[in-house]
Amino acid sequence: MASPYFNNNQYAESIGPFFEIIYEAVQTENIKILEKEEIYAKLFPDKPFIESKIDKLMSETKRLLERFILTQKYFAASNQPQQSLDMAAEMRLRGIEKRYFQALDKAKNYSNNLQLTALDNVLYKYMTAKEEQEWLITYNNSKSDLNIPQTIRSLEDHYYAQKTWMINHLLLVVQGTVINDSEHDQFSDWEVPPKYLKSSSFMEICWDIHLLFKTKIFEIADFKSLMEKIQRNEPSLDPESIANFYAYLRNLCVLLIDAGNIHFYPILFELNKDNLNRGYFYKSGKIYPNACLNITQTALNVKEVAWASAFVERHKDKITGENETQDFYRMNKALCLFSEKKYGQSLEMIPFGSTNSGYHLMARRLELKIYYELHSDLLDHKIDAFKMFISRAGRKVFSANLHELFTNFVNFVRQLSQSQGPQAKKRSQTLIKRINEKKMVAERLWLLEKAKELGEKR
Repeated sequence: MASPYFNNNQYAESIGPFFEIIYEAVQTENIKILEKEEIYAKLFPDKPFIESKIDKLMSETKRLLERFILTQKYFAASNQPQQSLDMAAEMRLRGIEKRYFQALDKAKNYSNNLQLTALDNVLYKYMTAKEEQEWLITYNNSKSDLNIPQTIRSLEDHYYAQKTWMINHLLLVVQGTVINDSEHDQFSDWEVPPKYLKSSSFMEICWDIHLLFKTKIFEIADFKSLMEKIQRNEPSLDPESIANFYAYLRNLCVLLIDAGNIHFYPILFELNKDNLNRGYFYKSGKIYPNACLNITQTALNVKEVAWASAFVERHKDKITGENETQDFYRMNKALCLFSEKKYGQSLEMIPFGSTNSGYHLMARRLELKIYYELHSDLLDHKIDAFKMFISRAGRKVFSANLHELFTNFVNFVRQLSQSQGPQAKKRSQTLIKRINEKKMVAERLWLLEKAKELGEKR
């Protein structure tokens, strides 16, 4: 604001005091002083109020703040590669050869270290090759290939890496969301030429992830092979790419568990602990709500109740998008209370009606489990309501896998509730067999535990 280069309009002298008034109001939470007339009187005492003048002052201050934000972002240390490339382009336009190649060499050096993410790196290498091509086209009079082959190769590296990464993300999304089949199917035959797969460990791992998601039903050995490859190649990967690969690994682990491989829970729990310690779950010091819920669930499924409770309390104020009633925290807390067999407290803690679909479904499933544990007369009514909800949402909202998970869950809760009394022991083995035979069942561990308890009743 004090810089005449940036603050160079007719309201330059008033912008500083105007900003200080706004800042004071925010700090003191005194919104009343933000009335236009109040501000005008402080800035222009003994002068008649002119609304258009204060509106123009607001507009100029906003413009100045936007320029500050953009300038701060551009000159950040993390943006030095782009700065070097822009400097090279400027030197090319001015025809300053020595300074041009100094800036270009500096730009090239950034692509040879781990300062950039893998995806940014392949894009940056293309942009650098294209910049060198522009110089040769403009100033090189000798016969040469004008760096065109290298530019094309770097463009293809960028294309295959970026497209594979985006398709992998799409394949992950469709595990839980219904999307237009025609939009999804157009990428079903996506292939990457072998020479591009060998270009980097990043590309190899991306392709391995792609194949696992594409096959839908994959072997446990394939998962372990991918995990070992990620761990083996960590030294050659940037931190963000490592974090993203582990996110895919965790999601693949969940798919295996949902398909009945419950012995993968300990593996997922150890992965979660490792990734938490290395900061892979955090963005700006906070954790996403679904990640928080998955971590809590996994810990409870391996009977690490104390660890889960400590985790939930430690992240009480660190969940992205939390509301005033702390619904995300309360849902995670309710799960812990349920595992401690504090069913009444758990039921009171559940935040119903969450706009987050994962939390909403978890709330409704936990409610059923609590009413079952309490032998409540309301259980049948709640089962009917859950079945109606799943039926109405159907495959318009849920993917086929999720629809099957929830349908099988509620059907087994019904069968458990109907297996009480003299026939309980006989029904126990039948239910255990049915639950194990189903590929997709939500809350499989709890259902098996309750079915086993039927057989222990006298």
